[in-house]
Amino acid sequence: MLVEKRFGDGSMIFKKCICLLGALALFTSGIASEKSKEGYELIAPKAYIMETLFDELPDNPKILDLAHHLIMEWYDYNGFENPNFDPDAKLLLAIIYAAEKHDGQTRKDSEETPYIIHPLQVCSKLWDIGKVRNANILMAALLHDTLEDTDATEEEIQKRFGSRVYATIQEVTNDLNLDSEQNKQRQIDHVPGMSQDARLVKLADRLANIIDLRSPPPAWSPEKTEGYFEWGQKLLTALKGTNAPLEYALAQEIEEHIPSA
Repeated sequence: MLVEKRFGDGSMIFKKCICLLGALALFTSGIASEKSKEGYELIAPKAYIMETLFDELPDNPKILDLAHHLIMEWYDYNGFENPNFDPDAKLLLAIIYAAEKHDGQTRKDSEETPYIIHPLQVCSKLWDIGKVRNANILMAALLHDTLEDTDATEEEIQKRFGSRVYATIQEVTNDLNLDSEQNKQRQIDHVPGMSQDARLVKLADRLANIIDLRSPPPAWSPEKTEGYFEWGQKLLTALKGTNAPLEYALAQEIEEHIPSA
């Protein structure tokens, strides 16, 4: 039996680390057999990794689709036959950690989308559009809202994912002592001093948020929505030179809403 799900600081991650690393051990030993899950055809050794991931994530098709896409792309890119590139399965653990920390949170859209979908989308934008292949940047994207919106701590993130990931998250975290408009200006003002990691996460985050505004939150007025697009344009200008494909995608989204942008 594994340890109880909650212990000490209330985290479930220790139990999940054991599950995932156990799955990887099976896969690297070459003894994994073929498995499948409804909607996904998996061939061993991929099956063990993905079945473990499915077991730990909410049973939501969109969440599972995004996580499946990211992990399959990640391991196919690096080679399933060579797991040493990610011996601690940190990208998988980042997905599960983010899902746990954002559990019960929803977006502001009319469907009250589970919040974890947003960081998964941000990471997907980095991978699919920006062609980012650095694990630290991808993990920071998955965790970028944990300091601001959950009970995650500096010590916990540094211990589990490293100081580089933590530093990036900290760079893109809003100052809770400032109001919304002040934080928007702060984000623009801070861009010149931002690391490339943080600039990439910020750019992908803005793209994901702007895409979501194709259907604005019901509580938002047209003026508030318009203001968000205008701020997005200012942030895009500040982030120029970060990643051309992501910048182009964001510019296209803004152009559709504000033709003169």
